[in-house]
Amino acid sequence: MSAGQSSDHDVSRSLLAQLGIFGIDSSAAGPSFKGPYNINVDTVDQSMFTALTKGNPELQKLISSGPPQFGTMLEDLFGIYYKRAPDLVPTMSVLKPNLVVRPIVERLLTDQAVQNARQTTVMNEAESAAAVLTAGKVLAEEMKARDLNDPLCKHRPDKSGQQTPSPSAPLTPEEEQALHEYDGKAAGLGRAVRKATETAEEETATIEAALSGWGFGSEDLAYMDPAERLKFVQRLLTPSMQAFAAMIGKMRNFSRAAQKSRTVFPRAEIHGIELGDDLTRVLPSELVMLLAPDLELDFLKRFAEGSLLQYEMKPKEKLGKGPKIICIDRSGSMDGKPLLWAIGLAMGVVDAAYRDNCPAYVIVFDHEIVAELEFVKRGNPVENLMKLASVEAGGGTAYEPPLTRTLELVQGSKYGRADLVFITDGICGLSDEFLTNFNQVRKQKELRVHTILIGYTEADALMSFSDKVYAVQGVEDEAADEVAGTIFAEVVS
Repeated sequence: MSAGQSSDHDVSRSLLAQLGIFGIDSSAAGPSFKGPYNINVDTVDQSMFTALTKGNPELQKLISSGPPQFGTMLEDLFGIYYKRAPDLVPTMSVLKPNLVVRPIVERLLTDQAVQNARQTTVMNEAESAAAVLTAGKVLAEEMKARDLNDPLCKHRPDKSGQQTPSPSAPLTPEEEQALHEYDGKAAGLGRAVRKATETAEEETATIEAALSGWGFGSEDLAYMDPAERLKFVQRLLTPSMQAFAAMIGKMRNFSRAAQKSRTVFPRAEIHGIELGDDLTRVLPSELVMLLAPDLELDFLKRFAEGSLLQYEMKPKEKLGKGPKIICIDRSGSMDGKPLLWAIGLAMGVVDAAYRDNCPAYVIVFDHEIVAELEFVKRGNPVENLMKLASVEAGGGTAYEPPLTRTLELVQGSKYGRADLVFITDGICGLSDEFLTNFNQVRKQKELRVHTILIGYTEADALMSFSDKVYAVQGVEDEAADEVAGTIFAEVVS
């Protein structure tokens, strides 16, 4: 920062103090202005932390659990995690009550675990706040156990009628001695600081892995309010959400492998016969000429002229690159791993559609439709994904409601020629009238139906409305992974 910029910064801070933003007397403003922070945090950082705190009771409780300076120390820690280049303000610029926690802040600033976590938290409000919550809880417990309260409290007059000295006033000899003794006690906090920051580093890595498993990027969360983002990343740490993230991550890997093979081995079909010089498509009757010495020169001449008979190939229509509809049975018998597997597979299909810039529509049903979620490229998937992850098993099973809704979708312009993935663990009857109508529309709209029946070894009963049916006896079997891979090969490649 240049001298001019520094001067402007000081003036700005002085004005903010006069406005009461730092919560101190305006008499503290001026050349000797002092603030409550040991880290150079600006009003944007402060406002952000305030917004996060207001929307998070857990953070509010943590702030009130420590000594008087604990809240501003947590803001310092937030600045360390969040800012691109956090730095200490000069000691002379810190209000003396807040010098109490400076040794701790200095250790936090140089801690290696903090530096590791900053690979994820820098310029990320929610993950920075989550790290502050985790590290702050450990620090609060350690400070309480070591009786590291404000050492200056006992040196402040508290008799009725006496005025408390300004927090910006110079330290008295007694206060200097108290701080020196406190520094000695705080020096033993090194191990506690490491414990706090290493715990926060582990949690930050867990959040990052969960976000990756769900397929989220920072741009997907950018629209959310900071406090909502913090709640969201905290929710990702729950065991159930981590299980979802692991399953979805596995299914996304299947999906992307299928997309990759689609690129490496593009489909094509024979359309006719033409003249050319592509040896990979030359007719066998032409290649046989190379075995006859008297015909070899003629072959080479025609090869040079590009007049060999060869197959005319045309790219096969990429049926997998179209809209997707996924119907998930959430009946009571799907509780637990079957529903987790079904949602994971559904999200793998959604991921493929998202990457292909195609719409995807998820229908959750039992004896009726209980949720409908649409995923489109320009939309934000976070809210829908969280709704899908919140689905609980319950109710009976009826095919007609989701299949009727599917017909409505495919008869519109957006979901024509779609792939339907229908996942269930029960066999339900459908009337002849319904089946006739469904199959007629299915043929007209070129709807491809892939049905997965969980808990069975055979699934012929569902062929009445499906193109292909796959039986999965147990979702933890290797066969279930094979079925998932086959589904992705069919609907993605």
